Amino acid sequence: MIDAMQVADRFTLSRAWWMASELVRRHPYLRVSRVVDDEQNPLLIVHDDHEGLRVQFDLPAWIRYMSGDELVTITWAEAFGEANHLAVVERIENEAGLGIADPGAPSVPRSLVYRIIACALALSVDDRYTWQAVPACVRYEDPDASDWEFFEAFPTGVAVATQYLERIAERAALGVDFVFHQPVWTLLRDVEPVALLDIDGFAHTRRGRIELLPFYRRNHRRLAPTVVGLLGDRLM
Repeated sequence: MIDAMQVADRFTLSRAWWMASELVRRHPYLRVSRVVDDEQNPLLIVHDDHEGLRVQFDLPAWIRYMSGDELVTITWAEAFGEANHLAVVERIENEAGLGIADPGAPSVPRSLVYRIIACALALSVDDRYTWQAVPACVRYEDPDASDWEFFEAFPTGVAVATQYLERIAERAALGVDFVFHQPVWTLLRDVEPVALLDIDGFAHTRRGRIELLPFYRRNHRRLAPTVVGLLGDRLM
């Protein structure tokens, strides 16, 4: 059997994003976050708004989640060994208590953003460049510490960061109790920001802002042509 640690990071990253995006597509109240653990390993986390439910994708080693009082671990060797690519997703749904999914559920803006990230990583898995998706952080407690280098790389980037900062300030002024999760992702090719993807359903590229659902429909609801249309020669 292949040891879990022998699976190259680019494959686990691509598969983790696919499974995460599929979970959100089938359960649209979920969202995706990325953190780095104490050993500087990236963790992709699928969770609900208040993080009562968490499915953690540790990119070097495993997938983990709670099933009742039991911590379940699925190694990447197990995940890649499944003949049915949906088997792990369905197992997580059943064991983590997500309930019955509608596999034909249409994409909503947030799930489409995650699916586009997953598809971009899959299309570039054998590229000579290293591709990844990281949050473009909006730091409402210290706006100057936001990731302005990512936002300033695109004509509409600063506007989207400012929009979220204003939205957070409005909620704070009303005393609304909420948990803040980063709303914008950066697609990186090596260290080059290729696009910003905003979970409200917009891509921000060097051509400006693109509303994703209409763009996806114009590409006959097919992800690969949608991603190629967005990223152009960056995928070549």
